[in-house]
Amino acid sequence: MAEQTLQGQWKWKNLGFNLEWWSPVLGCLPNTTIIKETWIKVVGVPLHLWTHQVFKEIGQLCGGWTATEEETELGNHMKWARILVANDGRSIPQEVSIAREGIRYHFPIWAESKVRCEMSLEKACCTTGEDSPLENLG
Repeated sequence: MAEQTLQGQWKWKNLGFNLEWWSPVLGCLPNTTIIKETWIKVVGVPLHLWTHQVFKEIGQLCGGWTATEEETELGNHMKWARILVANDGRSIPQEVSIAREGIRYHFPIWAESKVRCEMSLEKACCTTGEDSPLENLG
């Protein structure tokens, strides 16, 4: 069992697990990764504005509407609306506003972006003899 664990293969109650060694960049994307779409959450949409057209308008303000999550369309949870936008996540506004019937609504936006990182030259030069953390970025 210890040998399997060291190889990254581990089973518990017949369920397979993939174990990876921790590194400072685990879970990060390289800063050079090209991202075309990002999920956003729009918090606190009033019930009378919970429509496909409003979601599309908000998505356009965040870089371009691509899709609305099915759970949002169905109204299965109404604390936030989840929208896929054509944006790399770097230029998503923290807030958007739309006007309806003389009232302007300001919606906070939460971008679901992964952490990006890049390694300085000094750090990359000092990792000789051991696996470079940048190998874990790809």
